[in-house]
Amino acid sequence: MAVGLAMLANCNERAYEINKSRMLRLAEYSRDCLRQLRADTGIAYDERAQGTLQLFRTQKQLDGTGADVEILRRFGVPFELLDRDGCIVHEPALARVREKFVGGLRLPGDETGDCFLFTQKLAAMATELGAEFRFGTQVKKLAASGGRIDGVGASGGAIVADAYVLALGSYSPLLTRPLGLGLPVYRSRATRSRCRSPTAREHRSRR
Repeated sequence: MAVGLAMLANCNERAYEINKSRMLRLAEYSRDCLRQLRADTGIAYDERAQGTLQLFRTQKQLDGTGADVEILRRFGVPFELLDRDGCIVHEPALARVREKFVGGLRLPGDETGDCFLFTQKLAAMATELGAEFRFGTQVKKLAASGGRIDGVGASGGAIVADAYVLALGSYSPLLTRPLGLGLPVYRSRATRSRCRSPTAREHRSRR
């Protein structure tokens, strides 16, 4: 019930604008960090920097992009709102199905690549640097003291480390709430990311 009410509380124009702007800053920051990672490591994963194109099947969908476009404009994110012919210019193959869409939103700064290849190569690089991956390990609980995580209860036994990164998606609050720890996540030592983005806020949250 509480989850449903929380979702309903976010089903309004103001909440949408706030959440969309946060997602946009995170996406821009993530892309900039990925570019820095490529420069630092030389990792290759069939990446392409040709932008992305979101198609709209109906005129109503195309007309409803106003809120998204305003947020993109506010944060200085390049975009192109295209009609059917404009989409075909950027993706000629769409000419074969031109009757199935009316227009699109193109983000020229977006990038694409092979996610599986990227994660496999990144894991190999991390292993060479001494990282250990424990696949198939279930995280059961977190231990904390003084507002910091200081241990992880896992299926393979307790795990103790100098720093922790909590990245469990929707499961993250379920593990932190019993400890009285809210999100953003807590960590044992404050660190700063090497990547910097002009549209991203610097977070000093503990993980």
